[in-house]
Amino acid sequence: MMYDQNSLIDKDDPRITELFSKTFLLAMGEDYLLPSQECMFRESSWEINDLQILKDQLNEVKNRLNSYNLNEWHMHTSKRNKAGQVHHRVRRDIRPEFLTQAWCKFYEILSFFDVVPQDEISKNYNCFTSVHLCEAPGAFVTSLNHWLKTNTDFKWNWLATTLNPYYEGNPLSRMINDERFIRHTLDHWDFGEDNTGNLMNLKNLDKLVEKAKVNDDVLLITADGSIDCVDVPGEQEIVVSHLHYCETVAALHLLNKGGSFVIKIFTTFEHTSVCLLYLLSCCFYKVFVTKPATSKEGNSETYVVCMNFKGYAYVAPYLQTLRKYYESGSKAAMFCKKDIHPYFIAKVINCAEFFKKIQTCVIMSNIITFSSNNEVDDRVVEEVKVIQELVAEKYINDCKLKQLPPDCEIVGKDELRKTFTIDFLKRQYCESYDKRRENANMPLVHRLLEYRDVIKEIFDEVPMCELSHFQSSDEKPIHEFVIGKSFHKIYNSRFCERRILNIKIDVEDILDKLRLKKHFPSDEDTDYLLQQICRTSDYKTLILRYTSIYDSSRIISKLWEQIQILSDGDSLVLIGYSLLTHLNVSLLYLLHYAFRILKLKPHDKVGCLIILKHYKNDADILRLWKKIISTENELRNEGKATLSFIPVTCLYDWDAYRTIVKCNNWIIKTYLNYVMDNTLKSINPC
Repeated sequence: MMYDQNSLIDKDDPRITELFSKTFLLAMGEDYLLPSQECMFRESSWEINDLQILKDQLNEVKNRLNSYNLNEWHMHTSKRNKAGQVHHRVRRDIRPEFLTQAWCKFYEILSFFDVVPQDEISKNYNCFTSVHLCEAPGAFVTSLNHWLKTNTDFKWNWLATTLNPYYEGNPLSRMINDERFIRHTLDHWDFGEDNTGNLMNLKNLDKLVEKAKVNDDVLLITADGSIDCVDVPGEQEIVVSHLHYCETVAALHLLNKGGSFVIKIFTTFEHTSVCLLYLLSCCFYKVFVTKPATSKEGNSETYVVCMNFKGYAYVAPYLQTLRKYYESGSKAAMFCKKDIHPYFIAKVINCAEFFKKIQTCVIMSNIITFSSNNEVDDRVVEEVKVIQELVAEKYINDCKLKQLPPDCEIVGKDELRKTFTIDFLKRQYCESYDKRRENANMPLVHRLLEYRDVIKEIFDEVPMCELSHFQSSDEKPIHEFVIGKSFHKIYNSRFCERRILNIKIDVEDILDKLRLKKHFPSDEDTDYLLQQICRTSDYKTLILRYTSIYDSSRIISKLWEQIQILSDGDSLVLIGYSLLTHLNVSLLYLLHYAFRILKLKPHDKVGCLIILKHYKNDADILRLWKKIISTENELRNEGKATLSFIPVTCLYDWDAYRTIVKCNNWIIKTYLNYVMDNTLKSINPC
């Protein structure tokens, strides 16, 4: 361990010990009683004055950050984070599988609380199942695996759910974009009846329950969900309240008697949180609120650790009432204020004050050093480095961390490391909150003009990709239909860079509001290209458009119409064919098997030409096409669609995959340059 031996700081310094002592006991066998279900959701929303005062006090401190550049602030607070070396030390000394900050937080909870109910598991022949809600990217699972394999000999199965990263109708802003672990463990993930992974859909909940309860041994549930609240930081608790409600109701459906539930929450100032905590304190014999040492001190994140569930029989009479408000929520409070024990309300107030004091002290300290001179700041930073080393040492020792043999890992560090993924960075905010608010209120035309400069800066880094050839195989493609909720706007894609797609979405939203949408490729460029193709070859052509409206049925139908008129040896050129969705790439994958050669040719006017040479007229491929058509026809009236029919692992292992990513980046660049130039000319013709 490297630190100043002459320092007065030691491992028992309060700044270190208190970091591991941020836990509040909320319930311990008080035998709180739930009111009858007839009394639930009857009283309009109510407030507790003491909690609202604490909320105002916390927001007053948080509001002082509104003018700060968020990247600069995050860099500053990261340097001063007392647990800032834990991640590095665990990676270096323990080398766990899929280490993240979430991994560290959950391992801490596993080590300090009896959330793995060993007595109950022993009664079940040392077997149990855990269910992980809102789990992407999967670090709670690998953390639990590490703890179980180094501390027990239990036989363990797990199931997880999260917003489906492969469903292009899910906005990037609501998802964790890293799906490396998910890709290798898809059999353990459930994305619901509609394949969106939206836990707040009742049919998706019921499908999860059906799948999870097969062995009737669910004894641990985690819920690590959140919603991006960076643009409404003062109302984070209200924004996420319904998600927390759904996570809790899901846990009450799933958990076996004696089981544990761990849920991430934030502040506890509103009636929604008070009622939720009361519900949990009635359903479990032990309830703690804790903030792990590895949770960044300046944020509001805490975890409610609930142990020894009273069982399905206790909660069953209330489930129908809770389900009634599962999807839409309720304007009324879950419980009347008078039905919550006064002693419990006093505890919640003390709990809220306890964590509010910790958070405000850390924020104020960070503000002072953020604005201080370098001499003072350097001295403080050096002291923090010593504390960070001691905290990391304490974390490893207190959690009794030891290395896990590679053959006990779920996927394997090496396998995850070599898994290609485009990008999985979190959403970046360079500007201050005040600046973002100012931009949001800016006239649409001005926002469009600002995007012109952003586009130029970012897209200067996107070169035209090279012409690529791919030879087809005589093997038959593996197919696996994925059916789900239809969508008509692409909000995310595994086939292009996230920041580039975000710009496309933002620009299209502005153009929609201005009613200035331009189709691409233009008629003029398309006609000129067709003339060139006709002069130099006898290729068949299919013209499509890159648009903001996605219609899977139309794409399938158009391609099928074209396939039916092809003869042996024919060649086909697709113009304006989008490659952003799993369905479209699956269709291209299938076309690749139907022709002998596939070429992807970048074009500075239309984005990309997809050239398919020498049609094979394969009977097996045609049968699969007919199955696709019949499936889509059946789904059309159900509000569902074919989302894909080639396994994601096949698409990502395809030798054309990386070229498709580069092509999409180039296509979006070409598309946006064309759209921006023509739109700005129409706004200002001079």
